[in-house]
Amino acid sequence: MAFASGPPVRKKRPDFAVLAGAGLVLLLLVAAVAGATLSIVSLSRDQAELQDHNVPFAVAIATAALNAKGIANDERGFLISGDPEFLEEIDQRLLSARTAFSEATITAKDDVQRAAASEAHAGFERWIWALQRQVKLFQSGDRQGATKAALGRGRALRKDYETSLAEAQDVGARAIESRRNSLASSGWIFVLVACLLLVVAAGIGIALWLIRLLEGPDDSVEAVGAPIAVFPSPARRSRG
Repeated sequence: MAFASGPPVRKKRPDFAVLAGAGLVLLLLVAAVAGATLSIVSLSRDQAELQDHNVPFAVAIATAALNAKGIANDERGFLISGDPEFLEEIDQRLLSARTAFSEATITAKDDVQRAAASEAHAGFERWIWALQRQVKLFQSGDRQGATKAALGRGRALRKDYETSLAEAQDVGARAIESRRNSLASSGWIFVLVACLLLVVAAGIGIALWLIRLLEGPDDSVEAVGAPIAVFPSPARRSRG
């Protein structure tokens, strides 16, 4: 007895569209991971630059400006009263201002910040040199000459260094604003992460679909049908 062959039942295979979709999801996944990695690296770099350079530079320049202004006030107080305590205050503020200028030079991020700090420091030192000459004139008894020098060349030098300090402060402020804008614009990283999660979910869904498609019978043809007699029955034999 043999079996009649029915239509072959073949294993279901994913078509080209499904494979293309799976490849696209994989590509999107790789792109999302790469984009997220680059964004995180950029964010970390911006934060490090802000904390290690821009903010310390701006703080140092502001500290130098504050002490320089205090020295100018002490200069006027000394020329008016002759009180030596003003000179002690000048010495203390001078040390703080020079330390601040050194910190600004060390923490400067680039040549622009370094040049701004150096120019402001040089202008400050020129004014300090003039101030020390005024003090010597005053202590020698020439109060009128000391006051005249302070209102003339000393005032011009002070205006010069104040302008340089203002420019250095502007350089520091612009650098901080630029870093802050960069950090703010990196907020889209959360959107990128959300897209990454969606891509992962889509990839898992397609993977499960492919597994279901691949779970089928083998490609081999199965014999389906009722048995067929190949030998004559006893009744047919008796008739013959």
